[in-house]
Amino acid sequence: MAKIIYKTDPDANKSDQDLLNEILDQYQEFEEALEDVMEGLINPLIVRGPPGVGKSESVEIAAKQKGIVSKDWILSEWKERSDNTGSRYPYELDKEILVKGALMRGADYSNWALNVDFYANSSEGMICIDDNDTILKCPIALAILMKATEQKIKSQRVISYPKAASTHELQLRGIPSSYTVNTPIVILSNIDFDLHIRHGKMKEEETGRPMPAHIARWEALMQSRGKYIDLQMNSPRRVRIWCEYLIQKTHMLTRSAWLKEKGGRALTARESQTVMDWVRHNQTHLKTRLDLRTYNKVALKPIKKQKQWEKSAQVDFLRVV
Repeated sequence: MAKIIYKTDPDANKSDQDLLNEILDQYQEFEEALEDVMEGLINPLIVRGPPGVGKSESVEIAAKQKGIVSKDWILSEWKERSDNTGSRYPYELDKEILVKGALMRGADYSNWALNVDFYANSSEGMICIDDNDTILKCPIALAILMKATEQKIKSQRVISYPKAASTHELQLRGIPSSYTVNTPIVILSNIDFDLHIRHGKMKEEETGRPMPAHIARWEALMQSRGKYIDLQMNSPRRVRIWCEYLIQKTHMLTRSAWLKEKGGRALTARESQTVMDWVRHNQTHLKTRLDLRTYNKVALKPIKKQKQWEKSAQVDFLRVV
């Protein structure tokens, strides 16, 4: 007879406050590491945590407070040169877009865009790759990130991208095939990098075959170059505890500009607590994964539907069970 293995919940005997304390410790380490990456002490900073729990906003706030200004050459406007300088690049910058804080790059990122951002911000600015798992598995993008985070002085930290000579988007913006770089990088993801690396090493020992190249590069980025932090929000309960903490700390629902725009007003303190209680009670039946956006959407219901809000919320946000 096969032996039945029962999974145990490691948090079963921990209180909500115990779990919150663990998450707060990790978040403090995250905020301190943000300072280190902006100071050039580590590069890159890789942070694991689910979408919609405030990671991106923390990066944006920290970079703005640091006074970082980034160049967004992808959204900037370019025009054909009007002079006869003989430049190999027939276009010139017409209207440059500057961003206060870090460049936040999401799901539509690509290799040519990564090169544009590195070149435009080679001596200033900051790049945050936000929940883009595809590019983190791309060998070309990972090779670029490896070169950008070498532990060398800037004059020796060189990105080489031969395809620049034949890529229209790079030719338009005058990106050469080789350039030096000194750009802070933050990578936000829900990938359990540490788990993949440990599994890759185990299979490598068992079979003698090297682990997949992208996992080996994750290990190099995390361990020999930068820093990896797991925010410990790895269960629905932990996510809910963190969201409730942030809502209360920041008065997210009672001072919400988004709710005022969408619904005409924010919630009262009592309504805010009622919404959190409703989400807590119904979390296991939500149609989508819980995050801070969920609370915003539920919070519109008391404003728009008034006494019928719970029935409306049930229809819109809960699975039929």
